[in-house]
Amino acid sequence: MLQSNLVARGENAPSLAMGPADVVIAIPVHNEIDRIDACVHALSQQQAFSFLATNRAARIRAVFLVNNSTDGTAEWLLQHLHEWPLAAVVIQVDLPDAERSAGRARWLVNHAAMDMAHAAHGQLFMTDADSCVPNDWVRRYSRMLEQGWDAIAGCVAINQDDCEQIVSSLDHRNHLEACYTGLIDELESLLDPVHHDPWPRHFNASGASLATTMAAVRRLDDLPSLACGEDRAFIRAMEALDLHVRHETMIPVRTSGRLFGRAKGGMADTLRHRSHVPDAWCDDRLERADRAYLRASLRATWRQLHLHRKPERVLIEQFAADLGVSLHIVGMAAELETFGASWHALEAASPRLVRRAIAPSHLALEIQRAQDLLRTVRRGVRPNWREPDIRDIDADGPDTSVPMDLGMSA
Repeated sequence: MLQSNLVARGENAPSLAMGPADVVIAIPVHNEIDRIDACVHALSQQQAFSFLATNRAARIRAVFLVNNSTDGTAEWLLQHLHEWPLAAVVIQVDLPDAERSAGRARWLVNHAAMDMAHAAHGQLFMTDADSCVPNDWVRRYSRMLEQGWDAIAGCVAINQDDCEQIVSSLDHRNHLEACYTGLIDELESLLDPVHHDPWPRHFNASGASLATTMAAVRRLDDLPSLACGEDRAFIRAMEALDLHVRHETMIPVRTSGRLFGRAKGGMADTLRHRSHVPDAWCDDRLERADRAYLRASLRATWRQLHLHRKPERVLIEQFAADLGVSLHIVGMAAELETFGASWHALEAASPRLVRRAIAPSHLALEIQRAQDLLRTVRRGVRPNWREPDIRDIDADGPDTSVPMDLGMSA
């Protein structure tokens, strides 16, 4: 597929002399002439470090896949490629309309990058052409992967140069959402602690900052190929296999906060929609605090039940009642090999765990409720989540769950 759409390819001397790389950074590019220079500069400033698997300086290569650009980005990259100390490859492709999306471009550049990585110990990093990574990004994440994590979902922050585009009302909403997200993240970390992903952590996955090992990628059938949301789908697939994913919070990557972006359905579309529609629903991650409490409590319960593999029938019956599903569905989930896959299946089947977003006008109230729950949980008290929820379900937003068909109908 890549060869049939190939327009041009360039590789500089440091890359030609390298051979298989220890770390390959995959960057999809589309019409980024105003931002690509900053992206390349940030990648060129990565700190040198010793790769533990080889006991020598890490070999790092960047792979830029420019798709359907019309603003001169590809020409700029090919022209300046040989000036960089950074080992780099530039691939220019034209995708047909049916395949032209940010997700498809990432799939292609990831596969191209994997072909250039060391098969045994290679690492695949992902970022975006409108993003700037800190100079210790590769070194610190590479070391974490060598220490045993299978994948890292980094955190992102909006570039300060773009903040002036964000209207004050949207800036206030973003502040409230960030506050509420942090409270929900901490609440879930306390209720359902994960030893390889301890607090502080987050629950996002952005293609601007992802890293994994070739060994972990080989566990997947393939990388997700979606028009958008491929980054979240990638981490979800890793978690379904019970691979060790770390949601790291200390190395933020700066990414564009522009209102007119390149990826349909991406951050720019979301920001622009919310600036025009102030009451637009929040992300589905931001459900009511009591629902988040229920979800984390049920997940923690299932984690213990799945660990024992053959729990007492009375416990399974109670759990099925808590989920609002049949014993048959719980039984089929229990047959799945990994906790991650079984929980994804149960979450999709349970009517009690349908994700319903909240309105931005509810954020202040839900922040207060989340703070109250956190204070209670920190004292070692667990409110009874089996008590009937008397709050009006019609106050919730639309059902934003993603259907999952695993042949688990009752």
